[in-house]
Amino acid sequence: MSYFTKLSKDERVQELAYDEYRRKMDYRLDRQELIEEGIQEERKEMVLNMLKEKTDIAFISKITGFSKEEIEKLKKNS
Repeated sequence: MSYFTKLSKDERVQELAYDEYRRKMDYRLDRQELIEEGIQEERKEMVLNMLKEKTDIAFISKITGFSKEEIEKLKKNS
């Protein structure tokens, strides 16, 4: 919080600035998590589409990074 003490000597201003900073960081983290979840869902859809085309599981694993076990689980749950 040393940056915020340089910003102002008023503790309330420091707290408000720090709270705003944390809020923005939390928003960025939440947004990044949503993006990563979306990417993961896209990869799962790719796996399912490849399975529908009877693509070899070892090849799917190599392309997508999913383990053979994860692919089998997706296959079973679809």
